[in-house]
Amino acid sequence: MLFVAHKVDILKQAENTFKLVYPDKETCIFNGDSKAVKGDMVFASVQTLWKKEYLNDEYFSKDHFDYLVIDGAVIIGLN
Repeated sequence: MLFVAHKVDILKQAENTFKLVYPDKETCIFNGDSKAVKGDMVFASVQTLWKKEYLNDEYFSKDHFDYLVIDGAVIIGLN
């Protein structure tokens, strides 16, 4: 599962909530400070994830994620 948001505090809050619901799943943060990709659930900042250097198979293959969750504020920022 990939969760995308525009703020680190939203990523960490979502990560903590998902850990409560799925305590057996491994989580990680992918942002400007951390490029962890080995979790069952990856919480990524849109600013880092959408950089050309990270949108490749070295970080995430096209079939890496089964689910994608996008925080609604990310969409507003794209307009």
